[in-house]
Amino acid sequence: MNVTVAPPDTGKPPKARYGALMTSVVSVTLTYNICLGGALGILIPKQIAEITPDGKVAALAMVTAVGAAVTVFANPIAGALSDRTRSRWGRRTPWVILGGLGSAVSLMALGSLGALVWIAVFWALTKMFLNVLIAPVNALVPDRTPPEKRGIVSAMMGLAGFAGAVAGTLVAAAFVSRIPVGYTVIAVGLVAAAGLFALLSSERSTAGDPRAPFHLGRFLRGFWVSPRRYPDFAWAFLARTAMVLGFKAILTYQLYILQDYVGMSLDDAAELSPALNLVLVVGVILGTLPSGALSDRLGRRKVFVLISSQPIATAGLAPLFWPTVTAMYVFYAIAGLGFGCYAAVDQALMTLVLPKAEDNGKDMGILSIANNGATAVAPVVAAGLISALGGYRSLFGAGVVLAIIGAAAVLPIKGVR
Repeated sequence: MNVTVAPPDTGKPPKARYGALMTSVVSVTLTYNICLGGALGILIPKQIAEITPDGKVAALAMVTAVGAAVTVFANPIAGALSDRTRSRWGRRTPWVILGGLGSAVSLMALGSLGALVWIAVFWALTKMFLNVLIAPVNALVPDRTPPEKRGIVSAMMGLAGFAGAVAGTLVAAAFVSRIPVGYTVIAVGLVAAAGLFALLSSERSTAGDPRAPFHLGRFLRGFWVSPRRYPDFAWAFLARTAMVLGFKAILTYQLYILQDYVGMSLDDAAELSPALNLVLVVGVILGTLPSGALSDRLGRRKVFVLISSQPIATAGLAPLFWPTVTAMYVFYAIAGLGFGCYAAVDQALMTLVLPKAEDNGKDMGILSIANNGATAVAPVVAAGLISALGGYRSLFGAGVVLAIIGAAAVLPIKGVR
């Protein structure tokens, strides 16, 4: 018997509901990045530096890589499962609630740990639930946003991502001497955002929709998207990987760069980190919203990726040659402008290369591997560069090269202007 899978809810929501939908999406994106910014930017590096001061670089690489490796699998699987979910609350909402509650519990447990191995385990668990939270939210963009509005939606989500990272470091810095309290504050925010999503997203019930029978082999094979059949998808994947890899390597080691490259104490570096991230967000704001609106108006995405690569690459030259606090401010200001422009079109471009509408959750999850995989590889690559080339200067050189590669990778994409 043939079973027809119901198509996703791709209808344009009424104007009154559209604002609520975008509020719900942006709120989850914001708190998700508050968690990442606070935990990875301040709290986990501080915990690790107190446990193993001499081995902190390798230890942070291990903890970050384990968490990101879990994410590589968790995000597309969560997206695929949400594609198949049938419930009175829709396809995406049940997973957002589960992800919010699960990440909050594991995050609070993380604050009480004093052994490196358990920090790695519970950070991996936190990352698993965080991706159960964010994967269905990302799928709502191609589900329910018309293509001509995806530039501004991408800009709003990109801005929420950077703003969340800064807010996370501000929260974490405020509780740097009371780490369990910092984790608890972030956990409460995650639960609140998941609850707000459930109230505002207005997903239609899918309880009566048909669903194809589950076959494990077919389910697993669905995670392979052929580059030959879908070359635009493959090029978009490569572009995002390169752009994210260089920047994540620097952000992950921000605290240690300030301490060991610029020459600050650990406490002074922790206090300066929020100020640098605030400069980053100002640059992102200046680059994001105008680029997103202009991208929608012109109906073009690729040219904005090309434009954004120039300030991203240029920004790395200042700290590459001058290891000073001033050079770090210059880096974050110029890179913020570039990544603001990039964030304005990245999500929009990704939604326009998806192979099948009924697999939006799964395919957006696969594209997220470009981000999460780069995050997983970044600390390992960075640690290798630091060790092999004798310092943090190599991270900025790698960032320049990868920004150029990321821009070049969008040129062969034919299905998007």
